[in-house]
Amino acid sequence: MQSPADGVQANESGLPLLTAEKAQLDSNLEKLRESVSDEAQQALSPDELSRRYHQIDAMSVYSEVLGNRIKALGGSV
Repeated sequence: MQSPADGVQANESGLPLLTAEKAQLDSNLEKLRESVSDEAQQALSPDELSRRYHQIDAMSVYSEVLGNRIKALGGSV
């Protein structure tokens, strides 16, 4: 079974866009992780802290998915 990317050149497959999207996502994810550091937690309500941890989990999964797509297209992460 062939994948949709089989036989498609990297630049035609959206590899540059995926790579840029992952880089931006990872940058935002790092900032979000910093926002729940020990010092920052003191200023956050338990509900807000929970929402941020949930968002970190979701963004981490999405980053992994993008990384897998990039690798499948021959890129590196």
